[in-house]
Amino acid sequence: ELEHQVGCRIGRIESHSRQALHAAIESILQNHRVDVVMIEYVELAGLVRHRRGSLPWILILHDVLTDGCDPRVDGFENALIERFDRVVVTSPEDRSLLQTPSSLIENGVDIAALRCEASESNARILFPGPFRYPPNFHGARAFAETVYPALRQRIPEVSLRILAGVGVDALPNPEPVFDQPGVELVAEHRDMREELAACCVTINPVQG
Repeated sequence: ELEHQVGCRIGRIESHSRQALHAAIESILQNHRVDVVMIEYVELAGLVRHRRGSLPWILILHDVLTDGCDPRVDGFENALIERFDRVVVTSPEDRSLLQTPSSLIENGVDIAALRCEASESNARILFPGPFRYPPNFHGARAFAETVYPALRQRIPEVSLRILAGVGVDALPNPEPVFDQPGVELVAEHRDMREELAACCVTINPVQG
């Protein structure tokens, strides 16, 4: 189990920090004047292997995925994180999971500007889950396969609107499960406030 967990951590970073990105970083460093290198997400932390000299490298951790329970599991990620000059996290909870000193810049949203009430005039379910993030796709498919048909039997007017993101209308092999009556895959939308106001409930069927 330990080897599996460590392998998953290493595999996630290595698959995201792919060769094309390594080549791009090296080309930029060689051919341009660079004042600072800023890397977004721990999955791209493997790019720090190109660090040399005194050029500062900054890592923005939108999520801290270490758990601090077993240093053998977190060791690979922590070793990469420690190679950055500055690490930025977005919540105090994430900060507490790191062994490396970090700067805190919290996520923020203007709640007053997004305030809306659930629609009582329809039975629309909304999932704002772009398919470019694979767990969103798998979660939407699982919901459409298992939950949605049962809801249709009990509430015939129910519908499912999925904000699947740009490119979804050009998928080479669209899943048949999304062809059910009332299921809509949306490539682009104008205003999240309108989407929220027009649905009766939102879902997040992502597992793990």
